[in-house]
Amino acid sequence: MVHSVYAGPIFEVGVSTGRHTPINLVTGVQLKSFVLRIEGMGYKESDNDLWVSTRGTLAYQFFSELPFSLETGFSCGHLYAKAPNKKNQAFNKANQTSYLWDYNSKEYLDLSIALSAKLFGFQVSTFFPLYKPINSSSTRFLWNFSYLIEL
Repeated sequence: MVHSVYAGPIFEVGVSTGRHTPINLVTGVQLKSFVLRIEGMGYKESDNDLWVSTRGTLAYQFFSELPFSLETGFSCGHLYAKAPNKKNQAFNKANQTSYLWDYNSKEYLDLSIALSAKLFGFQVSTFFPLYKPINSSSTRFLWNFSYLIEL
């Protein structure tokens, strides 16, 4: 959709996939050339088999009046995941006690610079972490691919 830079707020919804999470639901609002986008989702199979992810982005959009646009801004994201560890469960069962955790967990939190390119609703985003207070050695950058519909 082609729209004017000075139009009222534009709302968008969509889905994304990327590093760390298989799928997220995305919602956002654009006012003039500024974009606020929030995405997240979670899945729980049992108490020790789950994941949840959230990410928020505040960006400035260049060429917002064209079908093609570029965005740059700041993003903050959080991921928490737990999965069963079959080896530890077998070890604990064999020893009839609980020496080891029955699951593996992973948590990730970051404040990043966000760079995105969007063409006809398809968006590719890259996030370069500036600050990672949790799990600081895990990744150098994150990425996601989204499809967004403007309402």
